[in-house]
Amino acid sequence: MNIREVEKSSFSIIGKEGLGKAQEADIWIPPLWQEATNAFEEIIHLIKQPLTIWGAMSDESGQFKPWNNGGLYLAGVEVENSAQKPENWTKWTLPGFRYFVVETTTYEMNKTYSDMWNYLTQNDLKIVGAVQEHQSISAENPEELELWFPIERI
Repeated sequence: MNIREVEKSSFSIIGKEGLGKAQEADIWIPPLWQEATNAFEEIIHLIKQPLTIWGAMSDESGQFKPWNNGGLYLAGVEVENSAQKPENWTKWTLPGFRYFVVETTTYEMNKTYSDMWNYLTQNDLKIVGAVQEHQSISAENPEELELWFPIERI
């Protein structure tokens, strides 16, 4: 597992939001992506370039703390912090964090999470926020993505 460290200041995402249980994520998250994709033309003018897709997560309070048994999920794209969300869309502005970033695929995501938790535990490290899913439009394979594990708030 290749881990790189990234510092990212506060940034904003506009997308479709849902709330659900972690063990049922494969049931309630895909419809959020479908809804966002079907209405993408409504926000295309707001997208920060290059196009960056986020599966953003937060605890149920919206404080960007780690999920317990579930939490909030926002299927969306990165926009300028000043962007105004259209009606029926949700905008989140995530705080700045220092992250451990690991590459994975949608098929290996559960294994990658498990490997990363083991790495953090073995190195006496803890995450300080919810894990974020990041996908660049330049990815060679649409199944490729990165998991961003926040290790320090900045």
